[in-house]
Amino acid sequence: MEQIISIIVPVYNCKDYLDRCVESILTQSYPHIRLILVDDGSTDGSSEICDYYASRDSRVQVIHQANSGVSAARNRGMNVAIGEFLYFIDSDDAIAKDTIEIAVQSFEENVDAVFFGVTKISEKHESIQELPIEAGVYNRETVLRGILSDYAGYGAGYPCNKIWRVSAFGSADNIPRFDTQLYYFEDLEWVVRMLLCVTGICILPNHLYQYTVRTGSATTKEGANEYRE
Repeated sequence: MEQIISIIVPVYNCKDYLDRCVESILTQSYPHIRLILVDDGSTDGSSEICDYYASRDSRVQVIHQANSGVSAARNRGMNVAIGEFLYFIDSDDAIAKDTIEIAVQSFEENVDAVFFGVTKISEKHESIQELPIEAGVYNRETVLRGILSDYAGYGAGYPCNKIWRVSAFGSADNIPRFDTQLYYFEDLEWVVRMLLCVTGICILPNHLYQYTVRTGSATTKEGANEYRE
């Protein structure tokens, strides 16, 4: 029996990018997915796009909530996650067609997480964002040292190029949640706590995540602005 991966996408006012993101997920070569779209109080029509996809594909689940920020949206998605693998994608980004298949096949017996590279896409050009660690299988101490030495890099503290084995945490309920009180480096802080719970990590040479450079963020918490550069 194929193992399910839950893919959580926090959504906030991103209607110009959301179709590309969702289509890149639903057309994956690995079909056994649960796509959880967490609409964080969108006002631009993104909510309706989420509902449209849920109406046409049974693999899609939509959660609507008042605007609470990207961390709260991700946590809400984790509360309903199912399956053996967990993954996050931002709603203005996309993944290569074989991303999930390649990652799932890389989960050997001693591997609890799979990381891969990022392609940074702007209006002017594309650039490859390398992980601070070469491809291979490592223990968590080695990966932690590499990530903390390059915490500002897209491949380091970024949750969206990392897939996790749920059973390494016992169950989805035991997976660390994002700290909703942090407004800076909340992604890095979460990744570090996740790594403290696992043992083997596989670093892939593939650049599978497509990071879109734009002004604005996946979600915006009331009273605070988040920007992607």
